Amino acid sequence: RRRMVLLSAAAVALAVVLSAFACYIAVESSMRNRLDHQLKAFAGTVAAVARHSPTPDRPGKRFRFPGRLPRAHLEAGGDAALFSATGVIHKSPEDHTAFSITTRDLAVARGTAPAYFRNGTLGGTDVRIYVTAAGHGRAVIIEQSLTDLQSTLHDLAVILIVIVLAGVALAGLLGLLVARAAAVPVHILRRAAEHVG
Repeated sequence: RRRMVLLSAAAVALAVVLSAFACYIAVESSMRNRLDHQLKAFAGTVAAVARHSPTPDRPGKRFRFPGRLPRAHLEAGGDAALFSATGVIHKSPEDHTAFSITTRDLAVARGTAPAYFRNGTLGGTDVRIYVTAAGHGRAVIIEQSLTDLQSTLHDLAVILIVIVLAGVALAGLLGLLVARAAAVPVHILRRAAEHVG
């Protein structure tokens, strides 16, 4: 009976754990894909405006961005910048974001590397970054905080852990009931054998 309880509980627990894990992975993938799509769409809009608005290769040049993405829980309110292949950054005057330009970003501006996503940090906060070419030896860099996404995934993980624990406990209880029911004929046979003995 103990073996039946353990086997049935383990089988159900495994199914619950795998389902919870699959659910978490699916939600995380969906949320990250949606965020990447949002960044890509916004970067495309900024790049399109930049292509029709030639900007001299010098710092401090004002550039009007067509919109803004929310940057919750970040110290700086900026989220986008235009930069040249030489590393000169052009952004809104009120934007004090310290954008970090890598050698790969410069290659995108030169047109020798494709657009890409990467992760980074800004003021101790994780951010998602997208860099794409904007023509004329320039590129657009878009940053978005991952705080909300990480908070949502953390809450989801807590909920799934509670569900898994409850599922394992329920599986053990159901396994005990099934084992007792399945062991009834064995107990009857044992009592009959003892009676015959």
